Amino acid sequence: RHVPQILTDSLNPSFNNATDWQGLFYQNGLIHNADFSISAGNDVLNYRVGANYYTEDGIVRQTGFSRYALRGNFDFKVTKNVSANFNLSLARLNRKRGLGKGNNDILPINNTSIPSSLYALPQLDKDFYLGQYNDVRDVNLSDQVSAYLQLNYDIIPGIQYSLQGSFSKTTDLRERFQPKEITSDNRSFGSNERSDYEQFYVANVLTLSKSFNNTHNLGFVAVQSFQLDTKRGAYIYGYNIPGGTIQVISGVPQKDLSASSGYQQSGLLNCAAHRYLFL
Repeated sequence: RHVPQILTDSLNPSFNNATDWQGLFYQNGLIHNADFSISAGNDVLNYRVGANYYTEDGIVRQTGFSRYALRGNFDFKVTKNVSANFNLSLARLNRKRGLGKGNNDILPINNTSIPSSLYALPQLDKDFYLGQYNDVRDVNLSDQVSAYLQLNYDIIPGIQYSLQGSFSKTTDLRERFQPKEITSDNRSFGSNERSDYEQFYVANVLTLSKSFNNTHNLGFVAVQSFQLDTKRGAYIYGYNIPGGTIQVISGVPQKDLSASSGYQQSGLLNCAAHRYLFL
């Protein structure tokens, strides 16, 4: 009968181990969340400012999510006829995507065919699995900012003009480097991906409301708005990268280097008027 060598060669240090593969790749998930806010107000200004910190460790080692957020709401009473509202939101998101040896793998091995615990684990792989291998780089960030401003002017009782404007931007960044010592195909891999999305909006709104004999209500709304969306991105990746500790990378064979970029922009101008009569 054929017996695998791993079961017969008990003195071989490569085959007489007790490697806890599950313990290397999995952990208990842990969540931290903290909120802080402050608010105050008077006849001229009302405000509320809040901050949030959230972090989540995934059940797979080196996976998780963290967020830092700041938000402020401000209401102003400038004069008897003029008021304003301003909202500001800032956030940074960080995602950890695991320890895969492939470009988009979460685990470094197939979780349906984990090796026998008898196999020895090289120190290099152990350091990598535990997140202690310093030559690996995986930055995955998103920065978000949005602002909204609304100015209101009561021209006369029943007629109001409003100027509304908003701006939002999201920037996503992914920087990666894996040395050949830990990749499945023995080729070092590096990539840089960045995308930006911006939206600008401005609107002029004229509102009229009038009541007749407390039985009839007339409403009229005229809106002129403009929206501009811009999207841009760039992606470059390569194999057989000389090293991940230098900022300017040279010496990559042309056949192993690829890049792409894109730019899109669209605008929308809108004019509308609505009249309402309630009996």
